[in-house]
Amino acid sequence: MKTFFALSLLISTGNLAFANSSTLQLEDVFTLEYANQLDITKDGKTVYFVRNRMDIKTDRKIGNIWTMNNSH
Repeated sequence: MKTFFALSLLISTGNLAFANSSTLQLEDVFTLEYANQLDITKDGKTVYFVRNRMDIKTDRKIGNIWTMNNSH
């Protein structure tokens, strides 16, 4: 649970550049990133997830697999 919270916080606070304007602009979609497809190993020591973003040059979604080690 700590890992999921830390991951969510990292991704949500890293891309708040658009928050200074009063309204969301169409181009702001390219600054958003989100994680999905979380998978935790049975021993709970490693978390795998897909980090998604939009590529402004190709106008396509890009997803990369990331891993985090959970050291207690």
